[in-house]
Amino acid sequence: MLQHQSSLSALISAKTIPLSEKLAWSLDEAALATGLCIRTIQMAIDRGELRASRIGRRVLLLPDRVRAWLISCESNAADA
Repeated sequence: MLQHQSSLSALISAKTIPLSEKLAWSLDEAALATGLCIRTIQMAIDRGELRASRIGRRVLLLPDRVRAWLISCESNAADA
């Protein structure tokens, strides 16, 4: 068990976990994954279009929610 924890700590400290394997993304990671700026994502959260969770001071987004939000943006643009 201790060896597993140390290898997990090494992965986290080296930040080698690919975005596609992360359970949740930070604002920076969501921006990187979508190609959008952080402010655009923050505004979507503020408007209630994109749901985020706060754990301590960190804002976390579930990748599936980010994908669903992008799809809804695409369908809203098609309706306009």
